[in-house]
Amino acid sequence: VCPQIICRSENPITDEVKEKISNFCHVDPEQVVCIHDRSSIYRVPLALEEQRLAHFFADRLQLQLPDIPARQLMWKWRQLADRHDQMTKEVTIALVGKYTRLQDSYASVIKALQHSALNIHYKLHLTVIEAESLEHQTKATDPVKYYEAWQSLCKAEGVLCPGGFGDRGVEGKILAIEWARINRKPFLGVCLGMQCAVIEFARNVLRWDGANSTEMNAECAHRVVIDMPEHHGGDMGGTMRVGRRTTIFSDKYPSILRQLYGDVASVDERHRHRYEVNPEFVEAFNEAGLRFVGQDTDGQRMEVMELAEHPYFVGVQYHPEYLSRPLKPSPPYLGLLLAACGKLQSYLNRGCRLTPREPGSDFESSDEEFSLIKENVYHKVAEN
Repeated sequence: VCPQIICRSENPITDEVKEKISNFCHVDPEQVVCIHDRSSIYRVPLALEEQRLAHFFADRLQLQLPDIPARQLMWKWRQLADRHDQMTKEVTIALVGKYTRLQDSYASVIKALQHSALNIHYKLHLTVIEAESLEHQTKATDPVKYYEAWQSLCKAEGVLCPGGFGDRGVEGKILAIEWARINRKPFLGVCLGMQCAVIEFARNVLRWDGANSTEMNAECAHRVVIDMPEHHGGDMGGTMRVGRRTTIFSDKYPSILRQLYGDVASVDERHRHRYEVNPEFVEAFNEAGLRFVGQDTDGQRMEVMELAEHPYFVGVQYHPEYLSRPLKPSPPYLGLLLAACGKLQSYLNRGCRLTPREPGSDFESSDEEFSLIKENVYHKVAEN
């Protein structure tokens, strides 16, 4: 048994108080861990490491773990915490959703956006827009809400359409996607968001009247999104395609997302959907510029789509936010934030590095070399 006492406080706890807790609770002082309020949640792991909490448990439980936690990891984490406290620039992303009354519905999506913004040294300003507020019907019933929603969308530097089920708000999502496509605003569609982008392109670019998803209209003229063969209408139990599955990138078209993933041949991401892009129309979409650059292992299910000659117009059938981490943000979300800040192309040109000094860069050098570089720069500045 190795009891540990965690003390939460607004201000730092003095050593005298810590000793008193130790004596009254009959534990060693090292078993009393004090955590006071910090500038951000990212400072908490650093505070625990300073008090050697991981080392204590490794010793008491006789865990043979080398260097706990790894020094390199803690160094990266400290950099992350410093960036959070020093951010001054801001980027605005519009999240056009269906469940906006309860933002916890998009908790993983919001975290993925925050992870990406933090890694590029920007503070995330999230504007949550109810998709229904963008629809023409709202303009007639509540014009104030309608114009406020569109004003918020127009002010955003990037647009995200997350997943969901049902037809409510879908037409609003499609209108937001059309606006992002025409105005060349960075856009990311996830699951239903990607399907809405396909519908929008079919209606407004290919001019397929009545193009829709069978989820919204089973009798539509152009069924560009269909229910999967495994999905039995009326029986909702156990019919979704879920879990971690492989997406293979195509060599037929260039892909921004493939570069963001590190120019890999395939990726494994988690899924949760019942509907998918109709493979019968894929060739027509590809020829028109909406290219499906990622498919499943059988080449039948469309996993990733990108619009040619657009700064960033990406859709994914999977849910990349599930695998996003503070030190390793999800590539699709990172791409959206980079594009919204106008830094995507320079990031790709540097081999997916934010700065030339990042590990693996051709510019990485020893401290002595870096000192010489700085000295040369200072001389040039002085001369000018």
